[in-house]
Amino acid sequence: MNRTTAPGRFRAYIGAGTAAARSDGAGSGSGRTVSLLLLPLLALAGCAAPTAVKQEPTAEARLETRVKVALVDDPALHAAAIFVEADGKRIRLGGFADSEAQRTHAGEVARGVTGVTGVENRIRIR
Repeated sequence: MNRTTAPGRFRAYIGAGTAAARSDGAGSGSGRTVSLLLLPLLALAGCAAPTAVKQEPTAEARLETRVKVALVDDPALHAAAIFVEADGKRIRLGGFADSEAQRTHAGEVARGVTGVTGVENRIRIR
């Protein structure tokens, strides 16, 4: 039997999944039936979305955040104009201040944050 000339019989063969469902009475062939049924499932298996990997912030990022919060919470500073970078436990401050007193005070605030071992103050006066 030529399956391509009898499409009705071939569809019944694929859909039923057993050799008994074939209308021509032919015997074995269940291996091909199983492989034809699994082909779409295998194609879709690679389409699964990757799961997100939850990462904890690095120690440097946490230290930067603590220093930024301390600067923002200080009413004497314009923290929006001050940038903070961490290199290990050392902090680098940049940006602008209105006076030398603000510049010095920002360095003192950063030094007072737990975990900071040194401060490089690159803040410039406007």
